[in-house]
Amino acid sequence: MRQKVTHAIVTEQGVTFAVVSVRDNVPCDRRAAEEMISALIPIYGCQVVLMGERNQRYFGHQNIVNFLQRIHPSQLPWRDGYIEAPGLRGGGGAGGFAGGTEPEIDAEVVWHGASGAQYLYSVQAINQPRPSSSGNYILVRRQEEDLIPLFFGFGPHFQFNNPTLHSWICAKGKGVSELHFRANPSEGKGHDEIDDLLAAFPDTYEPIGCQQRSPGRQPSKQGRRPFRHA
Repeated sequence: MRQKVTHAIVTEQGVTFAVVSVRDNVPCDRRAAEEMISALIPIYGCQVVLMGERNQRYFGHQNIVNFLQRIHPSQLPWRDGYIEAPGLRGGGGAGGFAGGTEPEIDAEVVWHGASGAQYLYSVQAINQPRPSSSGNYILVRRQEEDLIPLFFGFGPHFQFNNPTLHSWICAKGKGVSELHFRANPSEGKGHDEIDDLLAAFPDTYEPIGCQQRSPGRQPSKQGRRPFRHA
């Protein structure tokens, strides 16, 4: 079975190992985690450590886990990719891997702000060529049927994918799987839209999401799940 995975291949002191992002429940289930690691070691050809996508709990070779616990997950060289894993179970949907559900590219999603306003965004792959227009964007992790916003931004040419930006490093570490974009020529309206969405989705702020809190901002109201535009 071809599985989409988010993983990091690390070489430290001459030892190479793989860190694979999985559903949070997998590292907590010793039997499921051991089965998954046994299946993944022949695929990667090295030791494998599992990391819960949100709780950032590790499971695997203890020396490697000890090393990983001394650094922040955002420092790892995360990449999205695919592996062939026949019969791999591992618990949870899509083999237990984080972000195992493919985004429906070019679909449209409506996000609701705390004000009740509705914002229509197009769904794009992370590696899709970017239009040159300015606009609002959302870094999103797709988790089965749920869309979890990790960062709300505004800018030209999708500057979010600059690998030195905190938002991009953080989102990669938290399993970003797709980009939602909405053309918007007005910077003022763009930032008003961000404020409205942040008020509706306060979990987008760190440490759960990747949004850094501005002094004095007090988010309120819980956001509703976005729905696919018919």
